[in-house]
Amino acid sequence: MLLILMLFKMSLEKQLKQIPLVDFQSLLINLMKNIRDWNTKVPELCLAINELSNHPHNLLWLVQLVPNWTSRGRQLRQCLSLVIISKLLDEKREDIPNASNLQISVLHRYLVQMKPSDLLKKMVLKKRAEQPNGTIDDSLHLELEKQAYYLTYILLHLVGEVSCSHSFSSGQRKHFVHLCGALEKHVKCDIREDARLFYRTKVKDLVARIHGKWQEIIQNCRPTQGQLHDFWVPDS
Repeated sequence: MLLILMLFKMSLEKQLKQIPLVDFQSLLINLMKNIRDWNTKVPELCLAINELSNHPHNLLWLVQLVPNWTSRGRQLRQCLSLVIISKLLDEKREDIPNASNLQISVLHRYLVQMKPSDLLKKMVLKKRAEQPNGTIDDSLHLELEKQAYYLTYILLHLVGEVSCSHSFSSGQRKHFVHLCGALEKHVKCDIREDARLFYRTKVKDLVARIHGKWQEIIQNCRPTQGQLHDFWVPDS
């Protein structure tokens, strides 16, 4: 496991960025194959990788470094994404669910907290506490808004990693119906597009892509036995 952590750490070094990604991933696949008691080691490995950086961009890079064409790679990618989402939202650390249906249900709670305006409020409060006079000017507020939308963008990519990297059963259909509702209500409806603020449009486009993938999953999963249609359930 230490070799895997060393490989992830090396991938963050700027001097090594010219090494082909496929070389890193091939080595990573072989290292993962040799881990015994894989299922029990995954949570420990995720928490260790999570500590390699605090920057959202680097954390997303670490997730995307994991090859998603092997079963162990997909499992690690999903669990690591959940751990990082929790970290970026300043959530209390909890046990990582192994079952994919539990992972998907956890996403709903996280999505509710990804509203760009709420993330911005947290950043503004934190920055005000750092200022001598407790105020921030318009230029700083705009910069914080950009950071909030960038964080939302990274978080949504991680949500996509958890939810769109394996096949799903009909029993998980209801979770995706709820996720679609949460994505619309808490993220999409919070974004006010402006031609001068392209970063908002970029996030909204990502929301549309994720929503489209979830709708495809819903269409490919049959409704619960005995039901012809899904009935709308209000989002809490």
